[in-house]
Amino acid sequence: MPIRVLASVIQRENRLLVYRRPLHKRHGGLWESPVGKVREGESDLEAARRELREELGVEVTGVGAVAPSDRRYVGFRRDGGGKGCG
Repeated sequence: MPIRVLASVIQRENRLLVYRRPLHKRHGGLWESPVGKVREGESDLEAARRELREELGVEVTGVGAVAPSDRRYVGFRRDGGGKGCG
């Protein structure tokens, strides 16, 4: 069963917000945009607010365009190799 996730692209003055995953977590050390699972019954705005508050201590005031995708994670390597998403 697919898991619904929301990836946040946050831009301010031509800068994007990305963060490095903690080394002790899965895929630790990789850089990514804020992302997290959407809980059942949760709106995109609610999910973005919760995930960004939990992960980065950031308060969300709104959500812009939402672009659905059916991409699946298939594997990563820390050196930048591997398949990535596909």
